[in-house]
Amino acid sequence: MKEQSAIIKVRFQSTMGTRQQDVRDQELISRIEELETAIASALKVNKLLNQEVEKYVIASDREHGDCEAWMRRARGLAKQLHAARRRGAVHTGSGGRELNGNLGGDSEECHFYDGVEDGGCRALADYLDKLEAATDAEERDAAPSTSGLAIQPSPAQLRVIARLISRGKASGWLIEPTEVVLGKVLGQGCFGTTYLGRWRGADVAVKCVRVSKDTELTSFLREVEAMSLVRHPNVVPFLGACIQAPDQFWLLSEFMSGGTLETWLRPGGKDPLIPRPLAHRTRAALQVAQGMAALHGCQPLIMHRDLKPSNVFVDAGGAARIGDFGLVRRLLPEESKASLTGETGTYLYMAPEVMRHDVYDYKCDIWSWGVLFSETMDGGRLPYWYTYMTPVQIATAVAEEQLQPHIPTDLHADLQVLGNIACQFDPYTRPDFNMIVAELGPIVQQLEDELSMKSNSTILSHIQHLTAEWGGVLRKAIYGQKAMK
Repeated sequence: MKEQSAIIKVRFQSTMGTRQQDVRDQELISRIEELETAIASALKVNKLLNQEVEKYVIASDREHGDCEAWMRRARGLAKQLHAARRRGAVHTGSGGRELNGNLGGDSEECHFYDGVEDGGCRALADYLDKLEAATDAEERDAAPSTSGLAIQPSPAQLRVIARLISRGKASGWLIEPTEVVLGKVLGQGCFGTTYLGRWRGADVAVKCVRVSKDTELTSFLREVEAMSLVRHPNVVPFLGACIQAPDQFWLLSEFMSGGTLETWLRPGGKDPLIPRPLAHRTRAALQVAQGMAALHGCQPLIMHRDLKPSNVFVDAGGAARIGDFGLVRRLLPEESKASLTGETGTYLYMAPEVMRHDVYDYKCDIWSWGVLFSETMDGGRLPYWYTYMTPVQIATAVAEEQLQPHIPTDLHADLQVLGNIACQFDPYTRPDFNMIVAELGPIVQQLEDELSMKSNSTILSHIQHLTAEWGGVLRKAIYGQKAMK
């Protein structure tokens, strides 16, 4: 009886335990379903918010374009007013200004005043006078004419051009095109063509920038401004610039005889059978980080936004130097984070927040360096080579935070950690370049010391081997002669 009672008790407890487990499982399933519903709702809300943001961005861009168009028209009117006054077509009386004629006979410009009240006309005339005064100042300046441009520079661009020319004259880097002799083509890109040139008896790289759109002019001006401000052993030395319309927008820099870091890692464009020594590859990654630290240390901070091996050059001494500042952007103090152009750069090296068109800052350069670092640590193989995905598929996976660069697991532990934290999806958790340089420097020194010791021991073993061989030859010769005697 006792045994049956015990068995019944055990079965009852087992049944109760199973029921309790079922209840817990059901509660867990219900919780998961609630979370899934909440996530789905959040995604829908996020999608709607993104659509609204896109609408506001499009509207803002449209308003900005309209504003620029009116500014260009006002500037054109100012120039016509200036010319008309010289011809005596505009008279100034004691009662105010009278606008006689149509400022050059253009009926379209005449409609500019239709429906404008007298007060509006006076305000417009005052504004045109200010623009005319600015035009006079520009004419007195030695700035090159922009009349031959395929585009009409905006007032902001004209101010940048005038400032750069003034600085170039003061610093001695403004160069006349007649001083430069262009040679063979070194490379071609979406922003122009780079030639091997000759300037003042030295070989130089001459980047001839194509300026046919407003954005291309902005890019050129930013590149000149950034390069003229930075002097560092790991940044391509800026020698000067030619700023003359319509087609002489040139950048002169020191010729890098070692090619690019891309060709240094992959000679002939193929994965190397025997990679360069790890110490050398790590040294190159450190030098890139040092150059980027110099850019980020400028005031205002300079973002590269297209850091990759093909934009890093190798000088005659084997040092890596950052170049190609075509997508550079200076981040003003009030722009700790800015609404910058999304999808800027190269997909394989682009940070996830840039791909998603999120608000981003200088930490996007840290991600790009992390991808470059993984490439150098992986013997020069292309990033994400193991996925067999297209660049667009890779970009999508990175943007969705499903894919990160691969850091080889057989590396020094500190190198693995450094590569992984540089490519964190959350930009706030990525280190800055000063921290990267501080952490990577001692590791590079250790690797180079180990390589030097290995090289010395190899040389010593070769010497010992040669000594033994020659000793054997001499002994045979000596004892052979004695035996013959």
